[in-house]
Amino acid sequence: MDAPTWQVLSQMQREELASVGICGARYAGCEAPLQLTFLCIHAQLKLLELWRFIAREDGSSQGCLHFRSKPGLRAWLQQHPTFHCSALGPRGWQARQRRLRFALHLKQFSGWPEDRVQAHIDPVGGHFPWWTWLLPGVPASLLLWHLWDFNGYLDVERIRRQCCSLPESEREAFVLKVARRHFD
Repeated sequence: MDAPTWQVLSQMQREELASVGICGARYAGCEAPLQLTFLCIHAQLKLLELWRFIAREDGSSQGCLHFRSKPGLRAWLQQHPTFHCSALGPRGWQARQRRLRFALHLKQFSGWPEDRVQAHIDPVGGHFPWWTWLLPGVPASLLLWHLWDFNGYLDVERIRRQCCSLPESEREAFVLKVARRHFD
């Protein structure tokens, strides 16, 4: 498994990662799976306009970006139609992107400081399209698929392969959208 070196990343990627404590030395000192974790989750958070809520990286591991959040993250997620929010234990919460494949999943576990959050990408998300409930057995099958791939978020190489395999037209539109925001 290979990950791009720090020098190969765009100037914008390096600046954004460094702004939350993932500087060149930190990045270079990590093994490839953690480097890919940083890159995949950074791309997903940027696409969903959530990167602005990251204050600093806080002890990430393969497949999971742990970070301290800025105020307003949970409120934004609760109001955004792209996410489904729910309680997770007595003091925790979670927000799942409403997608079946490669869905962003944010968690704040009970017992963690209020501003500490985990982000990972579920290859098989927990949200199913509305029409699946009209077909007997389909929701149960999709739920079993999600449970079967419960630790799929650890396979960052598969996530990179799938998330980066957008058709050229979609990839170009995404790059232009991010670039426009960066330079405006």
